[in-house]
Amino acid sequence: MSSARPERAECGSPGSRPARGDVAENSVVAEPNESCAPSPPERSDPSGSVRSRAAAGGFSQGVDPVPPSGRLEVVERAHALIAWMLPVVARFPKHHRYSLGTRIEGRVYAVLEQVVRAAYVERGRKSPLLDDANVTLELLRHEFRIAFSQRLVSTGQVEHATRLIDEVGRQVGGWRRSLR
Repeated sequence: MSSARPERAECGSPGSRPARGDVAENSVVAEPNESCAPSPPERSDPSGSVRSRAAAGGFSQGVDPVPPSGRLEVVERAHALIAWMLPVVARFPKHHRYSLGTRIEGRVYAVLEQVVRAAYVERGRKSPLLDDANVTLELLRHEFRIAFSQRLVSTGQVEHATRLIDEVGRQVGGWRRSLR
């Protein structure tokens, strides 16, 4: 007599991935929530304890890592803007996704690139990069307004995008003023 539930397969075994179609009664299949991905490597921290990569600030599945201390807040805000904006643009209709959507995505990535570059150059070369970031943010505001006028995004999405863009803009402006 066979059991109603198939037995579990080990990762990498021939039965770990079900074939297309119906699964045979006695076949070995992986559970839907089971991951065959290797666990993250462990690292030792200065205190001697062993931590996983995720606990040490690395990336893990589905969890945004805690930023290491010393990272600029403006870079983290720009990252948050990208993380929020990409799924919104992905829902644009096809004929807008590859025109306006591509422009918006490019501008968001450009802002991140400009603030990261500004973080790594010497003080005298930061101002032009931060000025470029401000211009790019202003263009992004206008492009998102166009998306709203074309009814590609909701009022709530425009308000949220404006708040995120303004946060990055205030931080870039404050950084720019501190260089004078």
